[in-house]
Amino acid sequence: MRKTKKMYGTEQNVGEEYLDAVMDQAPKGYRKVREGNAFQRGLNATFDGGKTGVQLGLSIIPGILIFTTLVMILTNGPSIVDGQAVYQGVAYEGTGLLKDIGDKLSFILTPLFGFANSEVLGLPLTSLGACGASIAGAKQLAESGLLNGHDMAVYFAIAYCWAGFLSSHASIADSMKTREITTYAMLTHFIGGLVAGVIANYAYILIF
Repeated sequence: MRKTKKMYGTEQNVGEEYLDAVMDQAPKGYRKVREGNAFQRGLNATFDGGKTGVQLGLSIIPGILIFTTLVMILTNGPSIVDGQAVYQGVAYEGTGLLKDIGDKLSFILTPLFGFANSEVLGLPLTSLGACGASIAGAKQLAESGLLNGHDMAVYFAIAYCWAGFLSSHASIADSMKTREITTYAMLTHFIGGLVAGVIANYAYILIF
């Protein structure tokens, strides 16, 4: 809020260059509607809505697809076959780098978030790209016995705050023609998720 106040101020109205079209003022007691009868207006609204939905979907795909795939590659390790680590080229295989990083930073991460397993770190990171994709990973960890109730609470607190992190900021800034604020918006969004995780960690400990 402080940053946007400095950049845009609080007194000046939004300029026409930021709007898709100039809105005509309707007489008092009336509102401006589309031209044509009810059927034509409904049909045009449907077409416009469908077009906008497709454009929105295309704008959020890069963040979801690229970042989620990257996190999955860095989170999971190779498949285990007869007690041996083997790369088979199947789904969910990766380098396991995040687990190693989590082990080395456990002296910081454990007091803050209290995760029982470093593999859980991949879940909130995946939510930066897509919260839905990280929920699928949570199901896999839970079935493997690596995700307990405490970790689930902390993960959801972070993931719900970080949902749409990469996909939404870029598309919103692009639509509003304010790309210069994207970095600051993402930074505050990121900090919010961390704070949510810390609060959930200690709230769970105090309550349960």
